[in-house]
Amino acid sequence: MTQQRHEGGGAVFFQSLASLWFALSLPLIALMYILKKKYTDTQIASSLLWRRTLREQEANRPWQRLRRQLLLAMQLLVAALLVLALTGPYLRGAAANGSRHIAVVLDNSASMTALTAEGGGTVFEQAKHTLRDWLSEQASSMSVTLLTTGADPEVVVSGQSNGKELLEAIDRIPLNFGNADVGASLSLADAILRNQTDGEIRLYTDGRLRSASLPATASPLKVVQLDGVANNTAIAGFGVRQLTNEDGQSAVVTLINRGASAQSGSLKVEAAAEADVDADNPYKLDYTLQPGEQRSYTVDKLTSAEYYRASIAASDGYAADNVAFAFPSSGGEERRALLVGHGNLFLDKALQLAGVKTVWADPERVEPDEELAKAIDWVILDGGDENKIRSLKGWERLLSSKPIWRIWSAESPPANGKAATPDSSGPVVRDHPVTRYLTFGETHISRLVKADSFGLGDSVVTYGGVPAIYAGKSDGKPGIVFAFDLHDSDLPLRSEFPILIGQAADWMSGGMTASLGQSVANERIDLQHHLSANSAEWVPVRIEDSYENENTNPKQAVRLESGSLSSEQPAPAVPGLYKYAEYDESKQLVASRLLSVVSAPEEGELRLNSDPANALPIGPSTTGTHDIDQKSADYRKSIIPWIAALLLLLMAAEWGVYRRGTAI
Repeated sequence: MTQQRHEGGGAVFFQSLASLWFALSLPLIALMYILKKKYTDTQIASSLLWRRTLREQEANRPWQRLRRQLLLAMQLLVAALLVLALTGPYLRGAAANGSRHIAVVLDNSASMTALTAEGGGTVFEQAKHTLRDWLSEQASSMSVTLLTTGADPEVVVSGQSNGKELLEAIDRIPLNFGNADVGASLSLADAILRNQTDGEIRLYTDGRLRSASLPATASPLKVVQLDGVANNTAIAGFGVRQLTNEDGQSAVVTLINRGASAQSGSLKVEAAAEADVDADNPYKLDYTLQPGEQRSYTVDKLTSAEYYRASIAASDGYAADNVAFAFPSSGGEERRALLVGHGNLFLDKALQLAGVKTVWADPERVEPDEELAKAIDWVILDGGDENKIRSLKGWERLLSSKPIWRIWSAESPPANGKAATPDSSGPVVRDHPVTRYLTFGETHISRLVKADSFGLGDSVVTYGGVPAIYAGKSDGKPGIVFAFDLHDSDLPLRSEFPILIGQAADWMSGGMTASLGQSVANERIDLQHHLSANSAEWVPVRIEDSYENENTNPKQAVRLESGSLSSEQPAPAVPGLYKYAEYDESKQLVASRLLSVVSAPEEGELRLNSDPANALPIGPSTTGTHDIDQKSADYRKSIIPWIAALLLLLMAAEWGVYRRGTAI
């Protein structure tokens, strides 16, 4: 519907003109009166009265019967009003600004950091400037509620349109580099304006949204779109692994052109150390990518370092995905695990790749002492009867003091377990540090053990409806349970197996690993603290110059109500490299791990080959803004209640006509 504004009185509009088909009932009512015949038996004295009878018959012709039919007129009027009510009539006009309530949703997602089509700043800065200009033109008494986008919508402030508090709040709104749910923010704005006939929602955003992704709102929605540079080349992946039988690392960088035209630039990969920000031995190359093209580049013999940085220099307008960090495949102190059981060659090799040295022990021949307890970090129980092992001298004390990684066997299940055969439904993987980035696709497990998890919580992998892997904490110590024998599965032959074992080893280390990997800004990550950690904080290590104005000060870790450190911590809010530092009661550093924080990947995606009818306008424009009305921004007031009142009056009058007999 085309928007119309009326500065004076309101105009009448209809929501359903198709209901006018019911107006066909009006001629039907009149037809019933026309076809109605009425004869009266009359006694006459002579034939002289026939002429008078003929004149009466002439008067009773159909069209003559509509004369002076008051009841017919009233019935036709009632039917016409009913048809009018079915069309949904309403008044629409410009409400006085002073009485209006406007909910403003300002998109502060990472995509708003793109450069404007005209240059001279970012789309986010232009959106703030455009919003302030619009507010300055409104009546001072107009009420405004300001909201921002994020994983959860947030109401920033409510106040008058030209209030100092509102303008200062706009200046203070930070960028959100994490996940953004614009639809949830619009739904919250719509709820705030519920039952307000003159309310309006205004969304200030860029060209990344699709019109179909915007939820339907009861209040009028006005979208103010600001254009940014559409070209974007991104680092889609960056990983580092140790060279086989050689010193140094090998890196793989994957680039993707998300724009609509060919893009050229340069890629640089460098090895760096936390104490030395200057890159060592940078590797550079030039690239050219066609629209939508994705290509991987390999860099060999990088110098060993604490972390590695990949960056691209390109002429695109979105820089949030131009830098990535990666960490060496193994690092930190060598970890040791005591293997009790038969063991598995694939498991041993995977642990070696993860930097874990295994020591095998036969509980029938070895009695653990304090020296052995100090030499190992955790215990792997591969099959066997745990209750029997604990009954042996010295083993109960060792197993009670160390984290335990249990590998059950359906051949000899634990006392509280029994063998189970999984159905064909396949794996279900829950997000957890042990299973992150894993799918277990095409993995086959023939037999599992169905038993309790020893207090480790819910399973992180369920296979065929049966819990397959548990990972959690028991008595303050990390623990893992593989509810199947590795010999009963082809998992050791899958490419995901070394990754699973490496992440499981990191979990069992209880905070002694060198890195936490990569996380989206503000995303909650599940981590294991050092056993002696009493406090922790996020410390910035390397933040890009473009984010130097953002809040990147050290941030204390989240604690539970009990005062202990929470195992679920939100990642820092600004992309970059951070160190999660843990301290004991004497404030001494006991562990530190690096984390690469990136912006939400979908923020850099452009709509290639999208349906124009289903998308907001995109690309440079002469004005830099687009006004897109989902509904009219004017007020709507239904007149159906007035129609209902008039119908009641007509029904009362019609009763009076019947009672007096004037309808005959």
